[in-house]
Amino acid sequence: MRDHRALASAPGTLNLARIWACGLALAVGAMAVPVAAARGGPATPAGLRSWLEAVEAVPDAAALHRAGGSSVARTLDAVARDLTERSYARHRAVSFLGMLRDANATARLRAHLKNSDEDLRSTAALAWLAGPGRRTPAVAEPDLAALLADPSPAVRASAARGLAWFGQRPVAAAWVAKRLAVESDAQVRVALESSRRALLRVP
Repeated sequence: MRDHRALASAPGTLNLARIWACGLALAVGAMAVPVAAARGGPATPAGLRSWLEAVEAVPDAAALHRAGGSSVARTLDAVARDLTERSYARHRAVSFLGMLRDANATARLRAHLKNSDEDLRSTAALAWLAGPGRRTPAVAEPDLAALLADPSPAVRASAARGLAWFGQRPVAAAWVAKRLAVESDAQVRVALESSRRALLRVP
């Protein structure tokens, strides 16, 4: 069975493998004093802030809920949209939304597929296909066409890599073949070929 450790890096400032990889455990909890968010947004609990700033250490959905409480999705979304935040934390926040399995988090992640920031949109594309797309492909599939035709080659490459994690392999394979027939960017073609090979392997 595939796991998040094998996820390829998204283009841009963040290595997505670091976000999804299972690595060092980080002892965090929701009891820490909240850190005030910029611009008067929701406070970011210190436990959640620790996950956002950690290198290599990766939470699961349960750890995110413990650290962020009932408003974890809203807080992560606020961090992702805050231009005063470090780029690293913003990318982590977008990817963490993909780990959460509730409709609120899914809707917030989906909105980032249209983020004006190309790098964040790339992160969101991979998180969308490797998170909701892996768990509930029927929810994620309607956005595939737009992601694979995005004006940014970096976003298209992230979406192409994400197809390797899509929950319906025949659907993903069909999208890979369809895009290979028209894609001219070398970076995107490499990502498509990588997913094509991954999809041919026995899960």
